[in-house]
Amino acid sequence: MSIMNEATTPGQTRLRLSPINRKSSATRIPALDGLRGLAILLVLILHLRLAFDLSGCWLDRAAMRLISQCWIGVDIFFVLSGFLITGILLGTKTSDHYWRNFYARRTLRIFPLYYAFLFLYLIVFPHISVFHRIQEEQQAQFPQVPHSQLWYWFYASNILFAWKGEGLGLGVTWSLAVEEQFYLFWPIVVACLSGKQLAVACCSILAGCLCLRALASCWGISYPATYMLLPTHMDGLIVGALISLPVHQRTVIGRDLKLVWIAGGVGLITLVSLMVWSARRGHDVRYDLFTQVPVYTVLAIAVGCLMVIILSGGRLAKLLSARSLRQFGKYSYSLYLFHRPVCAALGRMTKLDQRPVIFGSRLPALAAHYVLCIGVLYVLSFITWHVYEKQFLKLQRFFPSRSHESASQQLECIA
Repeated sequence: MSIMNEATTPGQTRLRLSPINRKSSATRIPALDGLRGLAILLVLILHLRLAFDLSGCWLDRAAMRLISQCWIGVDIFFVLSGFLITGILLGTKTSDHYWRNFYARRTLRIFPLYYAFLFLYLIVFPHISVFHRIQEEQQAQFPQVPHSQLWYWFYASNILFAWKGEGLGLGVTWSLAVEEQFYLFWPIVVACLSGKQLAVACCSILAGCLCLRALASCWGISYPATYMLLPTHMDGLIVGALISLPVHQRTVIGRDLKLVWIAGGVGLITLVSLMVWSARRGHDVRYDLFTQVPVYTVLAIAVGCLMVIILSGGRLAKLLSARSLRQFGKYSYSLYLFHRPVCAALGRMTKLDQRPVIFGSRLPALAAHYVLCIGVLYVLSFITWHVYEKQFLKLQRFFPSRSHESASQQLECIA
């Protein structure tokens, strides 16, 4: 993807994002891989601390408050997915077999690993003692959740969780369900609307999400419903789609990059303010019926500004292009699916959460848990990618598209 900063007057930069040079088959956007790697690390940091009681000393409590905000990793995935998927659709909407190629390529990317994970978790793991004990504990913790597996096999787990609450240790599947449901209608929207009409539609949907959450807050609808259902948590996907429009159409998206920095800064300050205000009231910003109304939109806009800054190049893009982050981004799908059961088993075997505290803190034991789990998960995901996932991706050559060489297709995002 060719990214250009066009100088105008002194002190001013016109930010222009132009599509990839299609003659180059190796072109990528490394910084977006790195951003995806950052997102999965945030998710891992959030979920791996759940086995630890950090309510002891003040240092542990401060760390817990900070770690609890890593939920934003999932929303970073949403913005990336909206950007990349919309770019793919815009690049292929006038090509032959638009529908067949899009859904075939998505199926080859998503279904093999997802259904292999479900098969292992629901059919194989119950016959392995360590996983069986973990599943029994989780089912006892969430007895209100129906044991029907159909919700998971048909990408409807987010509806189940919104209705009954998370259960069966398959909580991570809710975001995958949101994206799959998005894929059902978004190709139709992109195919039927022009660029300007699509931009208007995006802005309208964004406003609609805000209104739906406001109504949900007024009616006292529970947090899982507003957090896990597509109509009330589509902000990131839509902001990502908005960013993809100027990239595809070769249009100037900002007369001054400083304005993007300012907008992103305002969004970040607003986000932190909402988090602090909610914490002082004794709530998580996601669970608070008031702060959850604006927080997803504010976060999506802040991440969108970050993506624009990354696409413009510069130091931030170089920082996110670090090889280690890009590797985590490459294997993020497998890391996301398998991290909960694998790390629960590792935690049970090592019992790190029961280790004596050091100077009154459990953070050293938590750090050791992070290193062990992330290391094991990385090796597992490396093997899964090269032995299993990549073999299905090779079949995508039978479903070519005009934008086959585009960075957006090479960086297709799942979680």
